[in-house]
Amino acid sequence: MRFIIKIVELFLLFITTLFLLYLCLFFILRQLEKKPSMIRFMQSALTDGFGVPIDVEKIHFSFPLTVNLEKLKVENSLSKKCPSFFECSSIKFASRISPLHGLSFDVSLLEPRTSFELNRSRRLLLPLIEEGSNGEELPSLFSGKLAASLPIRTIFIQKGMIKVFSPNQTPFLMVEGIEEQEELDLKHQTTVSQGKATRVLLNSIPLIYNLQFSYQFSSRVFQNFDLVSRLSGGKLHLYLFNQSTIKEAKKKNLGWRLSSSGIKAEELFELLESHGCSSLSGLLHCNAEGSVNKLDLNAVEGKGTFEIVKGKVQNMALFDKLSHLLKNASMKTPEFDEWKGCFTIKEGKILFTDMSLSSNSFSLVGSGMVHFDRSMEMDLKILLHKTFFKGDLPELFLSKIKIPQNSVVSVPVKISGTLSDPQVAFVESYSLPRLSPSGSSLLTPSLISK
Repeated sequence: MRFIIKIVELFLLFITTLFLLYLCLFFILRQLEKKPSMIRFMQSALTDGFGVPIDVEKIHFSFPLTVNLEKLKVENSLSKKCPSFFECSSIKFASRISPLHGLSFDVSLLEPRTSFELNRSRRLLLPLIEEGSNGEELPSLFSGKLAASLPIRTIFIQKGMIKVFSPNQTPFLMVEGIEEQEELDLKHQTTVSQGKATRVLLNSIPLIYNLQFSYQFSSRVFQNFDLVSRLSGGKLHLYLFNQSTIKEAKKKNLGWRLSSSGIKAEELFELLESHGCSSLSGLLHCNAEGSVNKLDLNAVEGKGTFEIVKGKVQNMALFDKLSHLLKNASMKTPEFDEWKGCFTIKEGKILFTDMSLSSNSFSLVGSGMVHFDRSMEMDLKILLHKTFFKGDLPELFLSKIKIPQNSVVSVPVKISGTLSDPQVAFVESYSLPRLSPSGSSLLTPSLISK
């Protein structure tokens, strides 16, 4: 019995000694935290540990064992034009001890801001994932090597921001108001994260709002990314998932699924104005799925359907050319009830099939192909209703034309050129409607009964 009591006394003495040593160490650290030499030592240790220059303005130690680094900044050695890679108002390391995991840290990042240049040698694969040109691992946006170098269990992010610059140093993509929580399991090399963001700007134009996202890694390999948000007045759901096996992990073959509803088409097409589209209003609905094996538009494959309802076209080059071809000014800015179709994306082009547009005076049906370089080839059939000729033919002649109420005039048209400069032509000569000498009937083209 005395032996057991002696063991307990020794254990308590050992714990007390450790606690007193810790108090002494904590007191020394509190005295040194304002010393310039301590700040330089911490900067040097962080720089050596992470392999990139790191600057810290202030260090603060608090009980029981919490380290707070204020105004931390990481330089981007990969781009001289964009030197600020990462900066944060405050990074707090709070320690915790458990029988299962031993010593670990919870990390809180306040106002972390990441900015870097997007170019061919350094590609953004997914949020929080980066890879060098030779496949080497780089520091990720908010964690990555930080989590791999320390026994970190949880990362909290408050008021984060990601800014991606194009090679000409103009803001290309910006994500604001990031709130995120990452749960890490270093033993099994898994990461589970969920969070939200206030908005996303593309080319300095606010585009996506109220994001909610989650993503997962397993064995340091990306598994999935789920995003739900508001986009231009509608809803957007994007899901990315790893299609590769463990042996093929380096191929990074990603599958994707996208669905949207009630999106204001005019806000989206403002981004495409340089492609020859000035305005296209209406509500857009889209469902698509596919895959991509590298960050290259030509590597994107997929298929889906689209529908725009209650819309109007303005200043679109294609309809301007069709208006001149058919000698009808109303076709420049047509209002339509529905514009829908199917599409397939492969090898740098989009193939449209079963495409149709319906309005009061005419309809468009057909198929075609649009390349990512903006060139296109389409075969359309314009179905002209009787109301299409109002204002262009004398009312006396119009009343004599023998067009049944449920019939339309079919005009085949071939389209080539580019989105900004399309070329349109009749498939057959004299395809414009021509009256008989008596004005009582149409000579060409033929009528189609609905």
